[in-house]
Amino acid sequence: MILWYLLKSEHTFFHIFIDDSEKRNGYESVSCERICCIFAESFAMNQSHFPGQYSTDSDLSDYYAHPSGGQPGGMRPYDIKKIEDLSLNAWPSWQMQVYDGWILRFSHFYTHRTNSVEQIGPSAIPLPEKIAFCEEVYRDWGTPCAFKISPVGDPALDGMLEERGYGIEHATTVMVRGLARGTDSGTGADPDSDCSLQKADSEPDFTFRVTGIVDPVWLNALFDLKGEVNPIHRRIVPNMYAAIPKKQIPVLVQDGGRIVGTGLGILDRDAVGVYAIHVAEDYRRRGVGGRIVRTVLREAAERGAVSAYLQVVSDNAPAKALYRNLGFSDFYRYYFRVLR
Repeated sequence: MILWYLLKSEHTFFHIFIDDSEKRNGYESVSCERICCIFAESFAMNQSHFPGQYSTDSDLSDYYAHPSGGQPGGMRPYDIKKIEDLSLNAWPSWQMQVYDGWILRFSHFYTHRTNSVEQIGPSAIPLPEKIAFCEEVYRDWGTPCAFKISPVGDPALDGMLEERGYGIEHATTVMVRGLARGTDSGTGADPDSDCSLQKADSEPDFTFRVTGIVDPVWLNALFDLKGEVNPIHRRIVPNMYAAIPKKQIPVLVQDGGRIVGTGLGILDRDAVGVYAIHVAEDYRRRGVGGRIVRTVLREAAERGAVSAYLQVVSDNAPAKALYRNLGFSDFYRYYFRVLR
């Protein structure tokens, strides 16, 4: 018999009990999948229990005021877990350790995402013991200890980290949109009929080149556009991109002999993640970034993707405005607790 109950206190959380007979009968894997769906849906619907998820009731109303299943881009609440999985596949770290349902990621703090603890499954070890273990590992690695706090994690972790002096950094909004029109399956998807993917008359006529893989030319352009001079990062990051296990859509933008923009799509299942959108400072506000995203989305739709997601720093208003103009809607938020 499978028993579950909902406990509402400071946060919303599910406790699941599965007895031994159900495990023997093979129900454990099915119920765990359902648990993930219920767990993510719980947090998506209870915005007041997740700091930064939604600030007002109107935000929550807007969250449900979309066609195709009631979610932006046809997404459902439990698709939060799916996007979390896709983003892990899309962006490997230099080193990773698995520890009792958590992944400890390390990249010499190239980014918060690739240098933090992520919760991917249920835990058996008490949280205080796990936190202390992670702090020791990151001390040995020589970087700050950071935890990703998302709607699909254990809600007790956030408050416990705050009590230990962890501050909030790098709040991020995940935005989504659909690529297929009028169906969730992708049948009949026609990127040419989507006006948000078409080139605007005001867009520049630079060269937009889609390459098959992330090569040294693309990587060096990315480093130059980001102003990345850290020798450790320039040494390890190419290996991180080489470790991506999914098909890629790298985009380079050239004006004559100069590379002025990059973008990257990562195809996984029926979705594409949009990453690494960078434009040279003197080429910004000229339509380059928007056209990079359109190029990725059009290519992804032609390869069968029916939805797209991206991640943007929550207080980056210009970037969020650009993505909304391209058809993306806010879906959920996460942030990092960091001990400095």
